[in-house]
Amino acid sequence: MITIQDVSTENYAVFMESREIWEKVIGKDRLCEGKFYELLNRPGCPKISCGRKYLIPVKKFIEWLENQAVSA
Repeated sequence: MITIQDVSTENYAVFMESREIWEKVIGKDRLCEGKFYELLNRPGCPKISCGRKYLIPVKKFIEWLENQAVSA
């Protein structure tokens, strides 16, 4: 699982596709794919729609996700 510290110190891509975020940041074993896409469709989730795909800024997504956990 990728943390905000990993993104700051390692050479991770600035953007990842949604499937990559689900596999590498969230973890396939932690959240089913359907619930992950529900999460992506929440208001304020940082993403760029490219046709049928989402490009997600990794660092902003992790920060947003951490804030969601605190406010939930």
